[in-house]
Amino acid sequence: MRILFNGGNHLEWVCPWRFLEQILTGYRDRDNKQNWGHIYSDIAALESRHAFSDRSFSIAKSIFDLYFPKCQNVLDPNNWWNVDQKTWWQTKDRAGILGQRENFKSNPEVYSALNNWVINLAKVGFHLCK
Repeated sequence: MRILFNGGNHLEWVCPWRFLEQILTGYRDRDNKQNWGHIYSDIAALESRHAFSDRSFSIAKSIFDLYFPKCQNVLDPNNWWNVDQKTWWQTKDRAGILGQRENFKSNPEVYSALNNWVINLAKVGFHLCK
C-alpha cells in the first residue's frame, strides 16, 4: 500500500495478501475498538524516544501483539521470508513479509526491517482509517 500526500511525500507498507484482511480486521485498540490513532500515537512516542533498535525487534513485536491479539502468527519467523524456489510449487503461501532472505546480510538489517514493517503498518493504518 502506498499513500501519497501533497508535495510528493508518501508512506509505503507491503504485506502478503494472506495476512492483509486478518491484520486490517484484527486491529483492536485499548478500548477494544478500531481507532488506529492509538497505535499511531504509541508508535510516534516510541520513535521519539528512539525505542526501536537494529539489535532487536522486541518492542515492535510487543506493540504488534498488543494491538493485533489474533494476528501473532504474522510475525512468526516462518512468515518473514518468501518460500525458496525449491519448494515454491509445493505451497500456496509463498510470500513473506520481508521478501527474499538474500536481500538481508545481517541480523541488524532484519530487525530494522521488522521494526519498520510494524511502524509503517501503524502509519498507513492510521491514514487509511481516518
